[in-house]
Amino acid sequence: MTKLCADCNQVITNRENSARFCWGCSKLRPKKNGQAQAAYQVNKAVRNGILPSASTLICVDCGKPAQCYEHRDYNKPLEVEPTCKSCNTRRGPAIPLNQETNDTSSTNSSPPERLTNIS
Repeated sequence: MTKLCADCNQVITNRENSARFCWGCSKLRPKKNGQAQAAYQVNKAVRNGILPSASTLICVDCGKPAQCYEHRDYNKPLEVEPTCKSCNTRRGPAIPLNQETNDTSSTNSSPPERLTNIS
């Protein structure tokens, strides 16, 4: 069975069976930006009771029920705000991991203080 590249639709050759991209396209893919690591930290904090589940909160932008936590900076994995999916998408991408920010304060990984429960 031949497998096609998800980007260019060329046949994938000389790659592992799970590969989704040919060699050429895989080299053009963006590098890891820290999103997976930050999401892991948030999920771990929810499991350990440090953060409440996002589904129990309201979106800080529109007031609808929150569905996820949104990062503005992946270097600060626990500085998150609860948002609905549409507001999370509207906010755009976060600052990638290890990229300098304009903020000169120390990296604080404590949870935010303005979390509002759905009542």
